[in-house]
Amino acid sequence: MPILGDRMLYVITGPSAAGKSSWIDAHAKPEDVVIDLDRITVALTGRGAPHWNHAPLQHRVAQRARYAAIDEAIQHLAKLDVYLIHTMPSGKAMARYEAAGEWDDFLAISTQQGAAIEPLEKRVQRQETEAQKQRERIGDQDEAIGWLLHRVRSRVSHIKKAGLEPPAAEPMSERARHYIHHMDV
Repeated sequence: MPILGDRMLYVITGPSAAGKSSWIDAHAKPEDVVIDLDRITVALTGRGAPHWNHAPLQHRVAQRARYAAIDEAIQHLAKLDVYLIHTMPSGKAMARYEAAGEWDDFLAISTQQGAAIEPLEKRVQRQETEAQKQRERIGDQDEAIGWLLHRVRSRVSHIKKAGLEPPAAEPMSERARHYIHHMDV
């Protein structure tokens, strides 16, 4: 990030819902400038307008205001911190931001985002592993139930061939009856 005096331009990048605004909310002070297309669009539209997924004309007007805000803010970097959300900056945009000063701490945000994402990735991996174990248990249970059902049916058939009547089945739920009826044994 360009460092000019003790002030800085923070360029926060990342996909939608990655936590860019949350990161800014946690770090920006009230006197800092925050340039966020969603905030600008909301500021330029009427009450009740959505905070994202804006109509094309409103988006275009907000985009123009964003460009003007970036131009003005870059001129005052020696006096204030600027937080700029740019989801996927082009090479041209990055060159423009780099021209504002020396880049020192750009990786700090990526590292923090990575640090925030890493536990989520581990959690997803644990959940996928647990889901796989549950699928295997369900498959094993299905096989065991199929074996038991086959065993019961063969015993009932044997009893009937001997001219006897098998004992009456105990009541079962409709859900269980439906499952057993559709089991392929």
